[in-house]
Amino acid sequence: MKFLLKISLLILLSTTFVFSQEQSRLQKIKEWKRVSLQIKQTKNPSQKLQERWQKLMEEILSVSDSDVAESKRIGAKALRMIPNGIADSLTTEVGSPSFYSLSETSEYFSPELEYKNKSFILQRSGLNHAFITDIDKVLLEKINEQSREVVAINKYQSPIEAKNIKTEFVSDGIVFSTRVTVYVEHTYLIRNVMYPDGGEVFVVKVHRKDTDGSIIIFIKKLKSFEMSKPTTFPIQETSIKPAIVDEKLVVKVTKALRTQGFKNIQIEIAGQFLVLKGIVPRGKLAEAVKLAIEIANVPIKNQLTEQ
Repeated sequence: MKFLLKISLLILLSTTFVFSQEQSRLQKIKEWKRVSLQIKQTKNPSQKLQERWQKLMEEILSVSDSDVAESKRIGAKALRMIPNGIADSLTTEVGSPSFYSLSETSEYFSPELEYKNKSFILQRSGLNHAFITDIDKVLLEKINEQSREVVAINKYQSPIEAKNIKTEFVSDGIVFSTRVTVYVEHTYLIRNVMYPDGGEVFVVKVHRKDTDGSIIIFIKKLKSFEMSKPTTFPIQETSIKPAIVDEKLVVKVTKALRTQGFKNIQIEIAGQFLVLKGIVPRGKLAEAVKLAIEIANVPIKNQLTEQ
């Protein structure tokens, strides 16, 4: 009897701990929304405010040590995704923890995996797009390049024009689409297309769903397709002599970006390049890079994140 009582007490304490963690996450999401709104409404948000935003985001998306250990065991990476609707009231302006950027091949204009309405949705970015399929409860570590689904998706031929990109692709009787329902313990295959001719194949396992609605996924890159062009953005040919890459140029470009509303971009010097780092509103990345190229008149390396 005493033994059963001890077991019941341990279960109760464990449940209470998990519940408190999830309540704490929801509280942090509320604070993150407040900080996001402050950043949005402040002309020159302080470094402290931006650091708080980043810290809250990291805490909201944190995963347990046991999840990390299990994902490493099968050669994957553990991530938490928050359902759209809980944390994304300001998605188009300041960020979204319900998105995962499929960007290992290129940092520019990558498609994104979104968790919304109990579904995985693949968001296009220009010509760059992706497909996903549900392969049921097959173990993630069992999927390889010889797997039927991988062989099928490798047959995909990406169109040259954006208007010819479809929302569904059928190969070897398997349907790959831009949206699938999320089920715990199911494994999914994603083919990411990055123009020209690049991209990756990812395997995603939905490991767990917490009571706050967030899910823990394990994601593993299975295969890469080589890009035929570099992801660095060179300046266009011009008769104007390229600018000298120094701190004065950094100040000039930074000022121009801030004038256009890009307040969270940091610029570093890397030889004869300028490196753009930081955060831009979703859908504004191309505009920011183009502006930097025009003002700097030197090659630009993009390391910006859309949020």
